[in-house]
Amino acid sequence: MKTTFTSILLFLALTFGAFAQLENVQVDITKLSQSELMVYQQLKQKQSAAATFDNLSPEKIDKYAQMGKGIGVAINEGLGAVTKNVEQFSQTSAGKWLMVIITWKVMGQDAIGLTRTVVQYTIGASLLVVGIPFWIWIVRRNCVNSPIASIEKTGFWSKKITYKSLDPIHDEWTVAYGAAFLVYIGIVALITFVH
Repeated sequence: MKTTFTSILLFLALTFGAFAQLENVQVDITKLSQSELMVYQQLKQKQSAAATFDNLSPEKIDKYAQMGKGIGVAINEGLGAVTKNVEQFSQTSAGKWLMVIITWKVMGQDAIGLTRTVVQYTIGASLLVVGIPFWIWIVRRNCVNSPIASIEKTGFWSKKITYKSLDPIHDEWTVAYGAAFLVYIGIVALITFVH
């Protein structure tokens, strides 16, 4: 609370001080010495001369306008000459090579990064598209019971189907196949996303 009150007082003091600077200061010239009076009168004359537009005659205004026009023409001519020379240089083989070098300097790393990212995503996606069906096929072939159907004809329109179950080749290795699949997915993710 104390700091808030102090801040408000400080703000008000600064505000009133700023408004006080806007007022005209009146000097009692009767209390000034002779040298102080001369300095005061010189300052007052300089202020009044600076505040009026009497020192701006039409000749001076025309002079400043011509100077501005001359500066504008000089800049325009200079830039025109630079543009013309750069255009002529860009038509030469050295100029074309320089444009390639400048383009490479500006965009080369971005182009390499983009190409690298596209290649990584392409390889990663193709490994997933090929790897997941291959893993499913391997697991079904080696770790899942595969029934074998034997069909026996019993009549003209009838048949008897019997299923015989074969034990899987690697029934105890199912967890290892899953771990190998997770390692494969991790490697594909590293190939795809690590730059």
